[in-house]
Amino acid sequence: MKILHIFNSLEYSGAEQMFLDSFLDLKKKSFTNEILITTSYKGKAHEKFLKKKILINQIKFSDIFIFKYLINILNLIKLFFLLQNNRYDRVIINTERNFFSYSFISMYLLNIKTHRIIHSIFIYNNLLKIRRKIFVYFANKIGVNFISVSDCVKKNELKNYNNKSKVLLNFIEIKKNKIKFKNHNIYTIFTVGNCSFVKQHELLINVLALLPLNIKWKYLHFGNEEKFKPEQVLAKKLNILKKCKFYGPTSNWYKYINQNSIFVNCSSREGLGNATLEAISLGCIPIISNVPGNITIKKYIKDVVIYDNTIIDLKNKILNLIKLSKIQKFIITNKINSDLKKKFNKQIYIKEYQKLVCGK
Repeated sequence: MKILHIFNSLEYSGAEQMFLDSFLDLKKKSFTNEILITTSYKGKAHEKFLKKKILINQIKFSDIFIFKYLINILNLIKLFFLLQNNRYDRVIINTERNFFSYSFISMYLLNIKTHRIIHSIFIYNNLLKIRRKIFVYFANKIGVNFISVSDCVKKNELKNYNNKSKVLLNFIEIKKNKIKFKNHNIYTIFTVGNCSFVKQHELLINVLALLPLNIKWKYLHFGNEEKFKPEQVLAKKLNILKKCKFYGPTSNWYKYINQNSIFVNCSSREGLGNATLEAISLGCIPIISNVPGNITIKKYIKDVVIYDNTIIDLKNKILNLIKLSKIQKFIITNKINSDLKKKFNKQIYIKEYQKLVCGK
């Protein structure tokens, strides 16, 4: 079966990482998976995909208003011939941007079974909400199959857009080389993800400035920063910048942490946080915000720590983890790892993938 996966660009994000981690397993089951990038920017993980010898197509859809409609009409024609000439059996759309246009070409004009995988909780207001409702309505009418990455995403789609979807939970590749305990008393507190208002890293930086002076810590951030680096500006203002390091996007962030490390997810909304799952797989106890996508993780992995979205509670949860003995950490990490393997493992994902996407 030949499948085209559509992405905006190839980044070090959950959807792209799952594609890479399942590529060889699906290839063994006679699936040919190819990629279409729909922006001029190929993405920071592009070279990693090329090393796996994955075929990558590119059609540069425009966001520049003056040229947008003319260029994009021409690009939709290119997409039509790309799909037709390559005889794809399935199209999987991983992007919100232009999803209905892609669906119309693949499903309506070429009758290629099309799936839209929804990775995030989308909150739109006014005209944008109405527009998305219309796109979702007609996408369903032409037969597009919607798949959500968590129960919470599914509920949001149904509640806000009257969109019925099935659930395909994310998986995480369990690391064989678990991180080890260090005997020093410096605690690494870290986040993974792009700097944006949704990720709320500033909240964590404010909390770090409130930690008692007798606790030795350092803060690591892995992911893209915003243009004017507001998180670094805040850390400097709070006089803690020397304890903070910003690494930028990388897929190898686990090399910088150990089991004295505390992973924190402060997001104001999540589809299903792959970074949280990966931190668990490495032996970290995560602290996560009380929002729908994170609640799904808590549903299946009982011992993850949820804070109530306030600075004071996040501070207390960090201090509680720091107070745990080595034995207590060992017991908890083994328990959450066991729960992780039961629900978020690759074999379950591939089995459900075959059922939902391929009808097998």
